Amino acid sequence: MTLEEAYAEMRKMIEGSRARRERSSAFHAAIMLHADALADVDAYEICSQLGFTPTHYTEVRKTLKANAILRRMGYKLVKE
Repeated sequence: MTLEEAYAEMRKMIEGSRARRERSSAFHAAIMLHADALADVDAYEICSQLGFTPTHYTEVRKTLKANAILRRMGYKLVKE
């Protein structure tokens, strides 16, 4: 998956969650699900591409770090 495809899928996830008042949770889930595509991208750029303010930078970093820890422990997110 290309970075642009990942951003498009992430935007769709986040926008679809608005009506359910789950935007913040969808933001974290989208980042975790697309962590591979985002590995070499600056967190500020991720925020910008997804329509979040730069203040979410820390949340992006924490989510990517949590994903890395889970992978080191042997866990992997898979879609059923």
